[in-house]
Amino acid sequence: MSGGTVVGLGILTHMKTPSQSKSCTKCKVTKLVECFSTHKQMSDGLQLWCKDCTNHHHAEYYAANHEQILKKQREYRVASQEQIRKSKQKYYAANQEQIRKKHREYYAANSEKRLSKDKQEYHANPDVKKRIRAANIKRKYGLSLSDYECLATKQGGTCAICKLLNSSQRTLCVDHCHATGQSRGLLCNDCNFMIGRIEKDRRYAYGLQSQPVWDYMYTWAI
Repeated sequence: MSGGTVVGLGILTHMKTPSQSKSCTKCKVTKLVECFSTHKQMSDGLQLWCKDCTNHHHAEYYAANHEQILKKQREYRVASQEQIRKSKQKYYAANQEQIRKKHREYYAANSEKRLSKDKQEYHANPDVKKRIRAANIKRKYGLSLSDYECLATKQGGTCAICKLLNSSQRTLCVDHCHATGQSRGLLCNDCNFMIGRIEKDRRYAYGLQSQPVWDYMYTWAI
């Protein structure tokens, strides 16, 4: 070992120590080697410019060529969609556990912030509310939003049992069979809760005097 380098197996490795320094060819200032990025093709393994000069140059270049850079990036993404997709899939497959771990850590550390942001976006943007509503209906009941709206129109926008608008001003609930998953109709909160109680315990229906409830139960063999 000599001259701050280690020679072995034909590989020259530059050793960085706090006492070593280098002069930047851009600003002409002598700085510690930690202020320079690595460059394998250089004899000392370091860039000619220091990090500050390099970053400043990149910032100036980006500011002067902003539109051209973005245009090239867009063109590349369009022309290389399949390649980019496969590369992402390959990376995810190789680093699946690490990625999931980072996601879990981020969600745990930013749960309140994310929840607050989601709530603000949900209440401020009607399109977001509609999109989330549609996704929930599709996931839970297998209905598209158009199917739901057609069913609501068919019922006149009222509950299928009591024929009243939802007293809580919320959207009508999708009543469905928990055994088969089949959707039966749209109910207000009160009627939906009642049908759920009857399905769990048939004795709950024996004291009911409401004919519309019995008609609904008979129609769907509840």
